[in-house]
Amino acid sequence: MALVFSDPSQVKPSAKNSHEPQKIITGDDIFKQEPSIKEMTHKPTAVRFDYKALAADSERFTKALAEKCVTDPTLDVTFVYDTKVQGIDVNSGHDGLPSISALNTNRGVIKVDSDTQVVAAAGSWTPQLLALCGLYAPVYPLKGYCIPMQVPKNVPEEKLPSRIVSDEVVYTSRLGDQIRVTSIGEFSGWNTKPDVNVDKRFREAALERMPQLTEQIQSHPTRCGLRPYVSDGIVLLGRVELFSNLLVNCGPGSNGWKICEGAGEVIARLVANEDIDKPLGFESEYLSPKGRVVSAPIFSKICLSRWQIDM
Repeated sequence: MALVFSDPSQVKPSAKNSHEPQKIITGDDIFKQEPSIKEMTHKPTAVRFDYKALAADSERFTKALAEKCVTDPTLDVTFVYDTKVQGIDVNSGHDGLPSISALNTNRGVIKVDSDTQVVAAAGSWTPQLLALCGLYAPVYPLKGYCIPMQVPKNVPEEKLPSRIVSDEVVYTSRLGDQIRVTSIGEFSGWNTKPDVNVDKRFREAALERMPQLTEQIQSHPTRCGLRPYVSDGIVLLGRVELFSNLLVNCGPGSNGWKICEGAGEVIARLVANEDIDKPLGFESEYLSPKGRVVSAPIFSKICLSRWQIDM
């Protein structure tokens, strides 16, 4: 990743506890490292270069992972698509705690027996699911804007980004034969349609950073997605102690790729009742939903009504 700055005095390394290998480069060395930056309308004078940072396509990854889960005979995985949870039945469970006993969906009822664990990992829609249990989760859908395009054949390779290039306003990433220009963090509920005025400003900013892609930026449609953003910026990960069979994995914001494997490992150990204290390389208890996912029977009903979610 190349994070560009117009003033060298603005360049700051990552947090002191970061293990991201990086270096600061200035002058013509910037363009030698990433020639596409030379096309920017306002040329940077310094860049923080994370020289081991990588980018990947999460859509391709998740589709390939789903295919492996279905086709691998050693795994017992069933995907149910186009199924919306509209209600959750709760009974008394172990140790007097409530227990999820059924999921009421638009395609029927999914029974949950007493030995089954339920993991709420629905991204930005997780607070809607937990509200059906009378719980409040401080997760908010953060809308991002993106213009994806195929690598244009009429633009020389040296003018195209070879890595993520960003000035903390617009991010341009290269993912094989695709380029993505992204920006904006907007709170507008669960609406995934681009706002006309915001989209206009987004495109203007993109054209300043990547004028060599003018034709593509002007002609390709904008796609919007929602990132689950927790109010304190820390992922909700672990067992919801208010229930006997409920866990949550939600809220990485922009850090999904960085932490997804570790988060999955934590959930897998908890579901399998394995030793969570076994070295993980990080302190998982700091990510616990305890004290953040709270009982809110009245407030959750108000939220469901305001969100127009069926109860």
